Amino acid sequence: MTIQSHEMEHQTAVLDEQLKILARQLTALQDTASAASSTAAASKESVELIVKKERARLRIELAPFYLNFGAPSPANYAVQHEGSTDAFVIHSNAAIYVSDSREPDPSLGTGKPMPLPSAITPQNPVVMAQDVLDPFTAQEIEDVRQQKSFVHFTGFVRYKDVFDGEHETRFNRVWSIAKMNHLGDEPFTYWEHCGAANDNCET
Repeated sequence: MTIQSHEMEHQTAVLDEQLKILARQLTALQDTASAASSTAAASKESVELIVKKERARLRIELAPFYLNFGAPSPANYAVQHEGSTDAFVIHSNAAIYVSDSREPDPSLGTGKPMPLPSAITPQNPVVMAQDVLDPFTAQEIEDVRQQKSFVHFTGFVRYKDVFDGEHETRFNRVWSIAKMNHLGDEPFTYWEHCGAANDNCET
């Protein structure tokens, strides 16, 4: 075997060893990348859990409503804060109105902004507010009782949390009257959900 042949065999052996080293390094890099990806995914999931647990949520609760003859009829409601961090109000609106349809009428429910502070905090978690219907005549009250007219209450509050996430709480209700047999057919009134699913939602 010539010196040239020995040299070629040596170079081939060296090249094979280098290829094996490169293969091991590539495998190590892939393992490192996979571990980093798993760590990043776990970190993201951990952050999402913290945000979900700590972020503010705003809910809207409606008080019982009664029609008044010859006097304004107030519709009282509360915006309630839940969570350990602040909610920063971006925009809000509430409207109570009467229409001849049980379904919501956006053209009538324009309303006005809710009287909310710019930030709702865990230290002051409940904001009480109201909207008011003008005085009813006896005939208007009778039309509502006979379900020829319907009282609607609609509104929303849009806000941000401390993690810069934007959310919205929206409600749409119709005032319903039912007769209770066990109460001698006395009428029972309550706010009932109406409209589409996204008219009553929390994000």
